[in-house]
Amino acid sequence: MKWSYGIVLSFVFFMGFILFLVYRTMTTNIDLVAEDYYAQEIAYQEVIDGKNNYNELDTKLEVRQTSDSILLQVPGSGVIEGKVLFYRPSDKQLDQEMVLKDQQLSLSKSRFTSGHYVVKTTWKADSVSYFNEQSLFIQ
Repeated sequence: MKWSYGIVLSFVFFMGFILFLVYRTMTTNIDLVAEDYYAQEIAYQEVIDGKNNYNELDTKLEVRQTSDSILLQVPGSGVIEGKVLFYRPSDKQLDQEMVLKDQQLSLSKSRFTSGHYVVKTTWKADSVSYFNEQSLFIQ
């Protein structure tokens, strides 16, 4: 008689655990890296060309932190046009995109939540496109 209660209780706990797992998986938010993933994949050759152009530069892109700001220094001279994406892999709501119009960009740390970001920088100088991607941990 005692074995039957143990078996029934084991099945009840197991079913409860399975239902809990199903509930957790159904309520977990899963964000895509990008909504237009396939369109970006088709245009990826531009990113490859930009990386190759960046690797040929003598001076590299510099991203550094001070106590209250994030400084971005783009190499090269002349007119620069581009964009900087601070991509937060864990939460797309924290992604931030800025327009790059000059060789230097200074941003306040108060705009960001502390954590890991991937800084994706795309710019064009003297009709040559460049692309750089690097990790940044904002404290």
